[in-house]
Amino acid sequence: MFHKLRLTKITPPRRDGIIARNRLIKLIDQGKEKITWITGPAGSGKTTLAADYITTRRMPCLWYQMDMGDEDISNIFHYMALALKRVRPRLRSTLPSFNPEHRAGLEPFTRRFFEQLYSHLRWKTNPWPIVVLDDFHHLKAESVQKLLRIGLEVVPDNIRVLVLSREAPLGCYAGLRASGIMSVLDGADLRFSETEGRALLDLSSRRARLSEETIQFIQDCCQGWAAGLRLLSEIADDSSALKTMPPLSRELVFDYFLNELFKVLPDSDKLFLLKTAFLPFMTPGTAQALTNFSNSSTLLRKMTVQNFFITQHSGPVPTYRYHQLFREFLLDQASSTFSTECLSLIRRKAGEILIDAGHLEEAVEFYLGVGFWEQSTTILEHLAPSMLSQGRGEILEKWVSQVPDAVLDECPWLLYWKALAQLPRDLPAGRSSLKTALQGFEQKEDRQGMVLSHAEMILSFFLELGDFSRMEPHFLSLMHLCGQDFCFPGLDDEAKVATSMILGGTFCRPDHPRLPEWIDRSEDLLHAEVNIEQKITLGFYLHILNIYMGNLYGARRVYSKIQILSEHGAISDLGRLQWMVLDAVHNHLVVPNFTYCTEVIQKALDLAEQTNLRMYNVLLLQIMGYAMVNTGNVRDLETLIKRLNPMIPEAHAFDVSNQHCLLCCEKLCRGDGQGARTQAHLAFKAIPKPKTPFPTILGLIGLAEAAIEAGDWPEARSFLKKARRISTRIPDYQGDVLFLMPVAYAAFLRGKESVGLRVLKTALARARKGWWLNALFWRPRQLALLCAAAWNAGLEREYVAKLIHIHKLPRLAPAILPESEREGIEVITFGGLEVTRNGQQLCLSKGKEGKAMTLLKGLLVLGGQNIPSEALTDLLWPESEGDKAMQSLKFTLHTLRRILAFPDVVLVQNRTVSLNPLRCRLDVWQFEQAYHKLGDATLNIAPTEEQIKLCLRIVSLYKGDFLAPDPTGWISPVRARLKSRFRQVIDLLLQISKQTKNRELEWAAMALMDRFFSNEPLAGEQVR
Repeated sequence: MFHKLRLTKITPPRRDGIIARNRLIKLIDQGKEKITWITGPAGSGKTTLAADYITTRRMPCLWYQMDMGDEDISNIFHYMALALKRVRPRLRSTLPSFNPEHRAGLEPFTRRFFEQLYSHLRWKTNPWPIVVLDDFHHLKAESVQKLLRIGLEVVPDNIRVLVLSREAPLGCYAGLRASGIMSVLDGADLRFSETEGRALLDLSSRRARLSEETIQFIQDCCQGWAAGLRLLSEIADDSSALKTMPPLSRELVFDYFLNELFKVLPDSDKLFLLKTAFLPFMTPGTAQALTNFSNSSTLLRKMTVQNFFITQHSGPVPTYRYHQLFREFLLDQASSTFSTECLSLIRRKAGEILIDAGHLEEAVEFYLGVGFWEQSTTILEHLAPSMLSQGRGEILEKWVSQVPDAVLDECPWLLYWKALAQLPRDLPAGRSSLKTALQGFEQKEDRQGMVLSHAEMILSFFLELGDFSRMEPHFLSLMHLCGQDFCFPGLDDEAKVATSMILGGTFCRPDHPRLPEWIDRSEDLLHAEVNIEQKITLGFYLHILNIYMGNLYGARRVYSKIQILSEHGAISDLGRLQWMVLDAVHNHLVVPNFTYCTEVIQKALDLAEQTNLRMYNVLLLQIMGYAMVNTGNVRDLETLIKRLNPMIPEAHAFDVSNQHCLLCCEKLCRGDGQGARTQAHLAFKAIPKPKTPFPTILGLIGLAEAAIEAGDWPEARSFLKKARRISTRIPDYQGDVLFLMPVAYAAFLRGKESVGLRVLKTALARARKGWWLNALFWRPRQLALLCAAAWNAGLEREYVAKLIHIHKLPRLAPAILPESEREGIEVITFGGLEVTRNGQQLCLSKGKEGKAMTLLKGLLVLGGQNIPSEALTDLLWPESEGDKAMQSLKFTLHTLRRILAFPDVVLVQNRTVSLNPLRCRLDVWQFEQAYHKLGDATLNIAPTEEQIKLCLRIVSLYKGDFLAPDPTGWISPVRARLKSRFRQVIDLLLQISKQTKNRELEWAAMALMDRFFSNEPLAGEQVR
């Protein structure tokens, strides 16, 4: 029924019985400004002019009538969305949902809201749509005015806005006028000209009885004031009656003439007006229900035709609203006309009519205004859930605050809803109201209320990210209350309680024996008919708990479900942000994809900037930092830490501890054990006391990792034992890998290889079984050592290969990847030296780099593998002494590695130098390999298919002499040897072609032979 709520608020009034203001319509059209501010006193015809304008111009219109409730901006967002739905009922897209979290950054949300509102209105380009903001003077709060100024700043060129107000624009709108966006029509412009005044008087039912002198006097007296012209035309038969009017202000004049007019009305009409004034708006049916007048419809139509200070709004059923000044006059008359008992009966009946018509918010405002507390509290309890879901908690809190404390003490549910309205803005105040509500529920033995109050208490303590132990009494009470015999009233309430159970279990009591039961129930709720926002929140925390528990398979199940929900279009900004955080965590720890993780984090930070929902910014940046640790990206990590440092002084204790943990990981990544120890101790110290299990376990593991890197195994063992003791008390804990990997690492560092392999075997088996691909303190220097040891020992090679690939371990990754996927260099030696790095040919210069290329040639000539350092120095620096020659070799090796851009392209071990076959692809190696496979081929028997392929492979590789045309003497023996082998292969090809009678092969081989003897470049492409 919400689409019918306050229909007159978002529905333009009808144009019946009004005077066309063509002069003003042309004035509006002539202005180049997108916004026209129409200001004038009550009764000057502002609303009538706007209604005439949209009807005359046949413009699609979004009409919005401001009232006192719009002092809370959330009300405007809510009803603007309903107004858009009225204009575009088939629109599938929705405007941004307002949540309490958006109050921290109202300006960006307001801008985005109105930008999307206008974009949805522009589905028609001719005529341009129009937005009318009526009764703008009701907005007294400057803060709301400033926000609406933002909404006016972003009006596009093809939309016109009319602002109707009794007051001139405030100073905050001066910029709009100065920039030519807004123009103003004031009271002088709105005054009826003499011609317009006469046209208005012609509508009077008493027009025929007015003399020319009276008409002229009315015009002179009213000075173009529309309401005055209308009133005086009804009460004056001649000008002498008007001359007795006392000198009063315009509002008092209005009351004076209304009183004169009211006196002459029939008693039945008076009674109808006085009673219907208690309704903020009415239909013929509601008017008849209140007055028992069967001719209510006729009376309302008659007053509309006579323009009797009433407006009609279109709809399935016509709706009417009295002019505000007229209604105030009638209510004042009613209070002096009816007895107290009669007034009470009328008010009670008016409230019941509003409720029956579905206008609950009007009903609660009405009941609060007249002090009907029982009815007020009943409706408020009914409205509260929907108002909170719409982000309108401030209005709810304002209404509840009007209820006397004595009444509230008997209504714990109302206190509960008030607490939920307060919590997003003021945690202590909200907790105080929640505590009072909980006491009320306990006195009334309301088990459902107690359950929900304890659940909200847990959530409120979590939001502070401080002392999680304060959750414990509420967590235990919740476990006690939610026994097997407790039945939740709905799935949404059960999901809310499950979320608090997961939070309490994660950050307070993971050792509770019934926690696994709630984990299973929570996962079931993700598949149930639960509010999508509640599902995302529940899944978010359930995913975190699974990671803490080491249940990565469970984390994957939760992720897959939330991933499907994330594709739903109607998710709030907060829901989308929570999904992005979950997505980042998942792609960092569960299914590591560090590039995608970083992209998601950047998108989340962009969304946070757009919406001003920055509560996850520190965590997001820290996750990005951990991803840099995992990939060894220390340089970018330094920049990120500098970006994070200014945020930490204002951060929660949880984020402070996390920051020191990140700094510890950075030191571990560098191999700085002492620096890591300092940061690990600070991280552990920052965990709020009393320390709860999961943060304590991770803190102790961090201390152990730092101690291992610092070479203090006894201290590391002590920390690991403490962490292990805590974990054994947690049911279904599956994080043993976190303890085993550092033990294995420490064993290898201490030279205990057999111990290291034994522990590593267990660790890798459990890691594979538990889907472990990353963890908080894993870093390249640690994983490289462990994976190398595992690979060489043949332990879990498929799993180790996956770790190497994911973590991009630089020295080990090529050993596991297929050759086609390896990064490295390709060296062409036949026909000249060409070096290609990742598909791009290097420019081989002289000088220092030229010497590095000479070193590369020396490595190629000497076979490229296990070359004694002395052999290279003798070859390249024969004149230098031993030590000097070795220094030259080291320097040139460094230069060569820099040129080739891979530190491990040349390996030095045990005073031997080798080209890394996992980084280098050499045509000479491929030539030699094919030649040795060919072996001593004889053709006494038919040649095999393999022999033919090998010959063709050798011919395709040999494109010229080895390292030609370099004349260096020590190259010549190798060049001659390779050339001789190539000649043998051509001879073999000629024999094969003759034996197989393959003319095409014979001609190609003979051509190669001719070119071989003519010393022309040889192109192996001639032989296919």
